Amino acid sequence: MSSNPPPSLRVRHPLRRGRHRTRDGGLCAMELVAWLAGEDHGDEPRCACPVLGALVRAANDVIRDDAVRERVLRPLAARLVQSRASDDVATQRAWIAADAVARFLAPLHLDRLDEHHAANELRSLPRIVDRAGAAVAAAALARRGKCLRAAAWTLRQAADGRAPVLWISGVAHAAARADAVGAVRRIVEDMLELRVALR
Repeated sequence: MSSNPPPSLRVRHPLRRGRHRTRDGGLCAMELVAWLAGEDHGDEPRCACPVLGALVRAANDVIRDDAVRERVLRPLAARLVQSRASDDVATQRAWIAADAVARFLAPLHLDRLDEHHAANELRSLPRIVDRAGAAVAAAALARRGKCLRAAAWTLRQAADGRAPVLWISGVAHAAARADAVGAVRRIVEDMLELRVALR
């Protein structure tokens, strides 16, 4: 019997950008979720909330540094197993993400541009819980110009009633524009808490 411990999961299955045909060269974060759940290899595991999955897939590819990807996304993998819930819960999770774009990520970006007054105006917006709130936030972001393009696009799509899986990737891009990809972890954790709160 060997006294060498087995390689860690991080060594066996490092997180890498993009999709992977096999598990041999690394996994994206959602492929890791599928592996943990015992599902077939793929980046859309049945056990996971589609909205969360779309956000994590986008973040996986937006994050360019492997070490940052590991730090931000790997801790979420086990929590994403069995995260699938009702369509209503998935929609409410999407509103949590939209709210984070408008009242956290966009203001953070503006603060980094020394536009503190504009940042504080966005922070004072009402919490986004529906399309009307997303429309108000989208209009406020549009007034800030091109610097908030990803955030404004995300909120416009939400306000127009597009399915969350079609616009949730904008959250990851808004985080990258704000130089805050680490915030994706907190946003996903907040989205996951919704199911716990509803139990």
